[in-house]
Amino acid sequence: MATSPIIFLSGYYGFANTGDEAILIVLLAEWRARVPDARFLVVSGNPEHTEAAHGVKAVLWSDPLAIAEAVQSADLVVIGGGGLFHDYSGFIPDALLTSGNWGVGFHVTPAILAALYRRPLMLHAVGVGPLYSGHARRYLHAACDAALAITVRDEPSRDLLADCGVSPDRVRVSSDPVFAWRPDPSIDTAAIFEKEGITQWQPDPRPRVCVAIRHWSLGTHPEYWQQEVARALDRFIDAEGGSVVFLPFQRLSGEKEDDSAVASRTLAKMRHSHDGRAMMLKGSYSPAEVAAIAGSCDLVLGMRLHSLIFSMVYGKPCVALSYDPKVAHAAAQAGLSDCCVELTSMTAEPLCEHLREALATRPLASAEVLGRLRAEAVRDVELAAGLIGQPPSPLSAEHLDMVRTATLALLRKQSRLEAQIAADTERHRDEIHYRDRLAREQAERIQGLTIQLRQLAAEKADLLSRLHFYTKDLSQRLKDYRSQRAWSIMLAIRKGYVMAFRSGFRGKMRFMRWLPGALIGRPGELESQELKFPGFDPGSSL
Repeated sequence: MATSPIIFLSGYYGFANTGDEAILIVLLAEWRARVPDARFLVVSGNPEHTEAAHGVKAVLWSDPLAIAEAVQSADLVVIGGGGLFHDYSGFIPDALLTSGNWGVGFHVTPAILAALYRRPLMLHAVGVGPLYSGHARRYLHAACDAALAITVRDEPSRDLLADCGVSPDRVRVSSDPVFAWRPDPSIDTAAIFEKEGITQWQPDPRPRVCVAIRHWSLGTHPEYWQQEVARALDRFIDAEGGSVVFLPFQRLSGEKEDDSAVASRTLAKMRHSHDGRAMMLKGSYSPAEVAAIAGSCDLVLGMRLHSLIFSMVYGKPCVALSYDPKVAHAAAQAGLSDCCVELTSMTAEPLCEHLREALATRPLASAEVLGRLRAEAVRDVELAAGLIGQPPSPLSAEHLDMVRTATLALLRKQSRLEAQIAADTERHRDEIHYRDRLAREQAERIQGLTIQLRQLAAEKADLLSRLHFYTKDLSQRLKDYRSQRAWSIMLAIRKGYVMAFRSGFRGKMRFMRWLPGALIGRPGELESQELKFPGFDPGSSL
């Protein structure tokens, strides 16, 4: 091709799941080895991390417009690998092009878009099932119709596609891409264990058991099976010595995606968690580091499918806790069906015996089997590379019907959104009017209060002025009064003296009659003889 081909990859990438990130690492490595100039667009739960970790361009999984534009720009659309096509979480047929699309609906969307935009499509090493919904089966059948090539990682997946109406001749059984994993010998697992404080297990750290469990509640109760796993591990340490390390494969906030929470609960139920012989790795590690940690242990107890594949690749024995058919299928592919224990019927004693037997007999996938599984994984990429530039599968009436259903759903959603926006706008307008009315009323109240304050200030000033005048007038009146009273007293004394000492006997008699009254404030006839200040009436009120 004249320009570098653009490969669109859609899977469960960017969700901090070690197994799926390992799938992406393998696919990109194999692609780059065969088509060095290829450019990659990856659907991701965390586009920034995916771009930084893998050197690709990424689009957000919940942005259907970005996904549609990415498919339109691609030269090849690849869906996979991994166990993508199941409906544990249900299926909503008309959510195909919406931001709430998930599960089977999410993973078939790029296939329908590839058919619509006339792009070659491959379903690459996918796991299928379980499928409970007839709608899910129909949409998966349509995705298969749009594909030029279909590979699945186990025979039961091919059988389920056949049950959905897909011709078995169109489906090739391959293997999980991680069977093509290449260990990184430069990773120092001893340093990782030392950083985690696991050196305290000395001098008896072996055998070391790696435990990779996850949340599961279908067909069993989490509290019960976690208790049984804890009891089995305690029994194993009692019998064999050594230690246990819990290795989380996914750390997200949701209950279903937080392996560390499940490991912590199980660890808390173990007796040996108190003597340091059972611990959980708390650090965040790359898929290569997680693979090396699992490969450095003597035995792996895994619910996580890729913990078991890592143990096979590194040549270590394993015991599989099968919570989903894919786990048992992978064990069967590797010839290790005897090492598989069903989670729904598991109890502590048999699980402990499986662990001890696996440690003693070291059942391993043969080099021949592992070579075949690796070759199958690599062959899928070679098959996909050959599809670049090939004419796509024809657009079927079923594809158009699904696009029509999705379009009507989008129109209904748009109508609801527009109605909601209109209602919100009206409510917002009412709120604005209400706020404006309150503001006007408040301004009027403030204006009224301002006028009242001004009136009160004027009245206060007038009152202060009148009080000042009254105080001044009162002071003057008191001063005049006191002066008049002093003059009256002096005059009374003078006249009393005249009566007593200068008027003879008769004057003395008059003085004697006058004196008692003067003593009690009634000077009698002398009052009429007091001098008056002009304009002053001593009897007037103040």
